[in-house]
Amino acid sequence: MNIPVIDSEVAVTGEESALVIDRINTLTRRFNRTDSSVVSIRKKNDWFKAELVIVADGMTVRCEKLGSTMMEAVILAADFLESQLAKYQSPVIPDRNRADLVVREKHFPIRRLELNKVVLEMELSDHDFFLFQDIDSGEIKLLYRRADGKYGLLVPHANDI
Repeated sequence: MNIPVIDSEVAVTGEESALVIDRINTLTRRFNRTDSSVVSIRKKNDWFKAELVIVADGMTVRCEKLGSTMMEAVILAADFLESQLAKYQSPVIPDRNRADLVVREKHFPIRRLELNKVVLEMELSDHDFFLFQDIDSGEIKLLYRRADGKYGLLVPHANDI
């Protein structure tokens, strides 16, 4: 049995920890093999944010939800993941060709730019993301526009799984 890791900036009682582990273990039963599961709990102003990440059967499922209490946030996130997983057969098996959902393919050159110029281009364009090669490190990175209007940066790395 996989024991979920609880990463929290707030105090978690033994009872709360047991409830969180029980909810995560219920979700992981849908998979043949669970490599890891992490529950991150953060306090954000007057809200609690729970992020659930499960790595199983070669894929990663993830969700984050806000709640007025820590347990509400965890329950909302677990309920959401449960509803997402329920859309598929149990256990989760890639039983159909999901590549059919890709309706367009676009080819473009990856430009070598510094992050500051990429942010400027994003501000001047109507795009929600920008894939580029960092001029300093040579790494491929993806800058994206967040819901709050700020930017996030995705930097891929080799996976050991």
